[in-house]
Parts: sequence; structure tokens; C-alpha cells
Amino acid sequence: MIFISAQEAITTITDNITIMIPQAAANTDMLKLYIERFVYDVLDYCHRDDFPKTLVYTAVELLGKRLNSTSVAGGEDLPVKSIKHNDTEFVFALNSISDIGNAADADFESIRTKLNLYRKLARSSELRTV
Repeated sequence: MIFISAQEAITTITDNITIMIPQAAANTDMLKLYIERFVYDVLDYCHRDDFPKTLVYTAVELLGKRLNSTSVAGGEDLPVKSIKHNDTEFVFALNSISDIGNAADADFESIRTKLNLYRKLARSSELRTV
């Protein structure tokens, strides 16, 4: 297994996402926030100081989906759930579009079995304090 530093993981994921989704480069602050959170969540969950290189592509896929859903939530072509004619009412189907915390938690949960492959047992002396 090949492992890379957290900073190298952040850089590699950023480079791959900007190749995959060129418009993501327009909002580098949001992109950096998503990537750093993902990388450090993985490191904390796995009790590691190094990042599994094979998870770079998993991160690119998950964060790419999140960026696409965020652009939808940002006002581009929201799916319409219902339209009412009198007194004009529009209801958008937003239940599949989550806020940052919920989307991140759902994404993380979806790859938990993959993360368990790289997880170390935590000893009380190794636990990180905030």
C-alpha cells in the first residue's frame, strides 16, 4: 500500500477535481474547504498521519458529486416538485440536496467499509485532541 502526506493528498485531489470539473477552479475556497475536510476526516477516522493514495480517486468522485449538487443548489436548474396556478406557488425538489454537514456525513458513511481497510487501532496515547 502506498501512503502520501495530508498536504500531498489535498494537492493531488485538488488537481484531479479541477481537471474533472474545470468550473470548480472558479471557487477555490469552497473546493479547498471540502477537500481539507474530507482528508482530515479520513485521517481522523483511520487514526493515521498518512493518507492512502488509493482513496484519492474516491475523494475525487465524492467531492465531484458534492460540487455538482452544490452548483445545483446554487441556482442552476433546480428540479421542480410541484407548481400551483392560482396565487402562483412553486415547490422545488430539494430533499435530495443536503447542506454541507449532512452531505459530508452521508458521503463519508458511503465509503466507511473502504476506509476500514486502512484503519489502525487507536491507543489512548494516539488519540488526537482538539
